[in-house]
Amino acid sequence: MAGLGTGAPIVKVYHEKSMILPDVARVLACLYEKNIKFDAHTGSYKSLLRLQATTHAPVPFYDGPTFLEESREICRYIAETYEHHGYPFLLGKDALERASIEQWLHHEEHTFNPPSRALFCHLAFPLDDEDDDIEMQKAKLEEVLEVYEQRLSESEFLAGNKFTLADLVHLPNSHYIKASGEGGGMIFLPGILGSRY
Repeated sequence: MAGLGTGAPIVKVYHEKSMILPDVARVLACLYEKNIKFDAHTGSYKSLLRLQATTHAPVPFYDGPTFLEESREICRYIAETYEHHGYPFLLGKDALERASIEQWLHHEEHTFNPPSRALFCHLAFPLDDEDDDIEMQKAKLEEVLEVYEQRLSESEFLAGNKFTLADLVHLPNSHYIKASGEGGGMIFLPGILGSRY
């Protein structure tokens, strides 16, 4: 049994047995923030290299009869369904904060994730013929991080002064790239990584 919860509902999360991919890490971070007990089940993806070509890895997730597999949707589901468990501010405290959080979730999925995921995949599963593409992805990521740096100079976290789902979804890719030492001089969401994890 994993998770921190005591008396909280139990959900099931499935992940690759050899490593925790960013999509799974995103869901696990959300479960920990909401203090939800979970069972982790390991399996093996048929081809980890094919994950490089996809925008997300499936994360089979069961909560009773509810089945989801996209990590951001799972995180939204957890934050909404278990609103009164664990950390209370993942979705903000009102409609305006929720709109800001949703805006940053969209930005993460469509602007931050593509280059940061490519860099993560390059670090985890290096291929000889991808050097030019990785340099292009690093350049894209640096442009995205300039926007983030500006935002984080105005507030402690992306959607305001509290840690929210907007910040949480950025953690896995940021953490893996920063921990690898391959991020060079790139700034990886200092407000988020520095003060939360």
